[in-house]
Amino acid sequence: MEFRFYETPRDEGVLALYGDEWKRVYGEGIETLHFHNLMEIGICHDGEGVMILDEREIPYHPGMLSVIPHNYPHTTNSANGTISYWEYIFFEPEYVLQEAYPNNQALRTQMLQRVSRSAFLMEAEEAAEMRDIMCTILKLQKEKKEFYRECTRAQLAALTLLIARLNPKRTNAEMKELGAGGEQILSALYYIERQYMYPIKIEELAKICNMSETNFRRVFGAATNMKPVDYINMIRVQNACKMMKNSCDSMKDIAVKSGFGTVSTFNRDFKKILGTSPYQWKKHPENYEDRLSNYQISALKGW
Repeated sequence: MEFRFYETPRDEGVLALYGDEWKRVYGEGIETLHFHNLMEIGICHDGEGVMILDEREIPYHPGMLSVIPHNYPHTTNSANGTISYWEYIFFEPEYVLQEAYPNNQALRTQMLQRVSRSAFLMEAEEAAEMRDIMCTILKLQKEKKEFYRECTRAQLAALTLLIARLNPKRTNAEMKELGAGGEQILSALYYIERQYMYPIKIEELAKICNMSETNFRRVFGAATNMKPVDYINMIRVQNACKMMKNSCDSMKDIAVKSGFGTVSTFNRDFKKILGTSPYQWKKHPENYEDRLSNYQISALKGW
């Protein structure tokens, strides 16, 4: 399983991938699933193949739309080595919802849980409204006319709400089938992603999930194949990379802001994950960004 780290350009709110570069044989030389830190929306313009969404294999063809939350294992494989043409946008629903509903945290939390619940590959007819918004965002990003950033943010808000509608509130029967553990661990993951900059104790996460610490560690490991501390450090390194690219803060300040108690701990855990020091990464980020993409970790099971 590969973790891939993407960043939205400064002040853009969305990372758009388009053009001839994305006319390619998908899956060539790739033997693993991957997941990433941002929501991914893709549109297939040409070609056929199979998209793997966790344990599901779904054929794709032109006109289909994919919706893949962060931390969701997936990959795309072209048919028989043929070329497919996809275009993508990546964005952070949390930031979109924060901007749209700054004074309603309860609604933001509910919506974020829903948009992050599952992945979809949809036919053009059933995804017509979303497809129109997706094409509008791509056009805005390609042309970059006056107020395109503001228009893009408005379109992202509408897109996020449509994705939430794809994930209706779970019924009591579904909650019973899911079991308390899965839902409670999901709450811990959301908590980590919002509170990574502060000290986080495993005992604290267990309390949030209404579990004993021993039971929490067991359930977390069974669900993710990762120790809680490894997941916390991964989230902290992701955000440290963002800060190094988008600010002139000192390494000491970045270490503190990303949740590491000391610079030495920051250096140790950063190198453990990326194989290089924060100083070297900041000096030549273009040479090291793929390290995050190639970082091998255990799979998160489709949060």
